[in-house]
Amino acid sequence: MRTGIEILRNHSKSYVLWNMALDEKNGPTVPGFGRSTCRGIVTVNQQTKELTYTLDYYALAHFSKCVRPKALRIASSSSETIRSVAFKNTDGSVAAILFNDSETAENVSVQLRGDEVLTLAMPAKSALTVKVGE
Repeated sequence: MRTGIEILRNHSKSYVLWNMALDEKNGPTVPGFGRSTCRGIVTVNQQTKELTYTLDYYALAHFSKCVRPKALRIASSSSETIRSVAFKNTDGSVAAILFNDSETAENVSVQLRGDEVLTLAMPAKSALTVKVGE
């Protein structure tokens, strides 16, 4: 989550996760380059054929569920512990993705339209998506 939020806060127009599926050893790998440090969206166990959804899968779900194609990034506040990025979708809705990067629970306040404020508790290392409108 942290990586996706920071990429999108820093003027990127996209967030690409390179590998869709890897095996339980993060392969296949390119011969001669050693052990892979890549991660996939899912891991496929080669013996059991079982799929395991990774943290990257769930992080991408937070972004793709509420941030629609052609959305524009809008201003949001972020700190060392609560990271955030917000978007205005073409249908007029606003989506904000927040990540509590601390080891403790934190309360966050999200200003909705006008003076309305939504205050939420976020457990340590948790992610939250808030969508307002359509």
